[in-house]
Amino acid sequence: MSYDPFPSYPAPPPQPPPPAGPFPAYAEETPVYGVRQYPAGLDAFPADPGEPFPSPVPGRRQPSAPPARQARELAGLRDAYRRQRRVAGVTVLGFFALYILLTVYAPGLVGWRVAGGLNLGLLLALLQLPVTVVVLLVHEHTAQSSVDPLVERVRGQAAEDAR
Repeated sequence: MSYDPFPSYPAPPPQPPPPAGPFPAYAEETPVYGVRQYPAGLDAFPADPGEPFPSPVPGRRQPSAPPARQARELAGLRDAYRRQRRVAGVTVLGFFALYILLTVYAPGLVGWRVAGGLNLGLLLALLQLPVTVVVLLVHEHTAQSSVDPLVERVRGQAAEDAR
């Protein structure tokens, strides 16, 4: 015979019965994974994977894949956005990481007095906000000068292709 160390705890109550009425049974509510649902208004998927879905609204055509010229422009636009994000992120996070690493590994250098009661660690901490603001201003300037013209060019080509 086994010893029950917790004899005072009762067994959990049984599960309640499924709801009665207009509700679906539990089995119908459970999602079936791996089963593809057809889009609204379609009886089957298109035979060719590259073929766009027919529009469920009569008279409206589905957008197709962009032409090769537009795809190159979109790739250039993605590269410009990516370059902007990387430069801004590396600058702000790099300055913060420099501050943290100096604080941890060079406390003597961080404690060096710059002027009066201001030491190098406090100066670096106070410079975090101005560095972030300068990075945001440079980010905005480069967006207006290099990324926005690419966006306008891609929009213009998309408008030409839609005609």
